[in-house]
Amino acid sequence: MRFRNAHSSSIDGVAPGAVGDFNPAVVKGLVDAGLLVPVGESTSIGAPELRAQFDAAWSEREAGYAREVAALREELRAVEALRGASEARVTELEVENAQLKLDLEAATAPKV
Repeated sequence: MRFRNAHSSSIDGVAPGAVGDFNPAVVKGLVDAGLLVPVGESTSIGAPELRAQFDAAWSEREAGYAREVAALREELRAVEALRGASEARVTELEVENAQLKLDLEAATAPKV
């Protein structure tokens, strides 16, 4: 019987995508796995099952991306809060520095 090689490698000397003659009893496992497709048979056999698998995998991938985006948003909020706190601390240190400069000038100013 003639089968098309749907595998990415050669099967019994038949290149990927090529058609060759195989004994159906011997290659039953390859046919069941979808690696060999009978010539003339529609390649859309099992399409609903494949579509369901694709949809499930796509949904899982989207859910993973959604979780990753949510985690990144939380991390961004934490970084923004830290930035606000660090800016406030810089302002405090600048004020303290200015006060220390004034105190130093007052302490080292010539006494009149």
